[in-house]
Amino acid sequence: QQTANLIADTKTGRTDRKFSSAAWLTSGALPRLLAVLDCDGEEARAVDLLVSLQELGMARDVPRMTLTALTEQVQLHALRGRVQTSSDLLAQLEAMRAVFEQPQYRAIAPHFRRSLTRATACLCLAKGDLDGAESALCGSVEATPGMRRNPMVLVARALMALVSYER
Repeated sequence: QQTANLIADTKTGRTDRKFSSAAWLTSGALPRLLAVLDCDGEEARAVDLLVSLQELGMARDVPRMTLTALTEQVQLHALRGRVQTSSDLLAQLEAMRAVFEQPQYRAIAPHFRRSLTRATACLCLAKGDLDGAESALCGSVEATPGMRRNPMVLVARALMALVSYER
């Protein structure tokens, strides 16, 4: 329901809705919202949303929110061919590695690694570096049995298929 409200509000121009938790972020609503904004030709609003989300995550010390915002920004800029911007954002994402090595964040460290892999692969593809994309994705494609249908693993497989196709 929250996702539907968010998408409806975005289509009508209302983006000031407050969320009481980060559940919308982890439920897959963010990629859907970005897709709606992108389809409507409102890339600038999507970028603004991601920058605001990143700033909010940093201000409230919520690394997962910052991680998600940075990962989506890297991917969005890479898809648009803005390699330098994407590289700068990827450097910020890589700098978060130390945060996810801390004991309180070790449980979501695998999520960080998968996000970093996806962002790195997208940037490599934008640069035309198929070898770099393939080496970034190698570990993500082989998942443990419980993770085979994880959306991030499926995206890694799709990106690996794209690398194979481009060769």
